[in-house]
Amino acid sequence: MKTLFSNKWIAGIGTTVIAGVILYFFLPSTGGIHNNENVNGSIQTIGQTGGTNIINSDGPLKEQLKYLSVSKLNAFGSAFDQASTSAIIFNSPLSTSLAPFLSTSNNVLTWQCSTEAMMTYRKIIVEMPEFPFAHFYLGSCEKGTGSLDWESEIAAAKKIFEITTTIPDHHVNHDDVLKIIRDKYSN
Repeated sequence: MKTLFSNKWIAGIGTTVIAGVILYFFLPSTGGIHNNENVNGSIQTIGQTGGTNIINSDGPLKEQLKYLSVSKLNAFGSAFDQASTSAIIFNSPLSTSLAPFLSTSNNVLTWQCSTEAMMTYRKIIVEMPEFPFAHFYLGSCEKGTGSLDWESEIAAAKKIFEITTTIPDHHVNHDDVLKIIRDKYSN
């Protein structure tokens, strides 16, 4: 079979142009981003300057997006249950740094309040302030030591948990700790 063009590079460009022309004229135009001006919260408009822009909007949806990834994490900082019978264990820098200070027994979570543990909680808060469990651990430890900062840490944890518990498929530990905060730490 003889080619239309003798140069392979030109043949490649020619084929691409012909395919583009065919697609342009014979396929319906859908575009990659739609304005959807009448649809509030449309994911298709992220990064767009017109219409509804979720990232630049204010309100609960923006807060939910900010905390979406941490809503899936359990109290150990893992997206997987520590009590799982799976032979595969997934660790992250977050779960690895928390592991020495957390334990469970009979489905009761216990966290340490040693100086090293509290330093770790503070470091996590600096590096990942949206992780609510670190605020909770630190605040509860500070309350036990008589520190005046405990209320601000518990308030930060409560604020985040009140958002993460509204996100579909959040980890149940978020509900558990929010209940503890409301029952034991609210005025």
